[in-house]
Amino acid sequence: MKVCGGAGYWNAQNKVVITNRYFTKSAILSAERNNVKLIDRDGLQLLLREYRDSLENKNLFRFFPLSKQAIN
Repeated sequence: MKVCGGAGYWNAQNKVVITNRYFTKSAILSAERNNVKLIDRDGLQLLLREYRDSLENKNLFRFFPLSKQAIN
């Protein structure tokens, strides 16, 4: 997975791969071995719904938790 090489280069704390499709079995296995979080099309749709709902409720702190600290 290229994400692992990039994470090492950029000294990333977390690794996440998002797709609008589904992951292969080998991609899932590789992600598990390398501690990479995978978000497939179903997870992406859920995130987008939650984001839309947060906009309607004006509750962006779930998605941008640092915003609340910046306001205070």
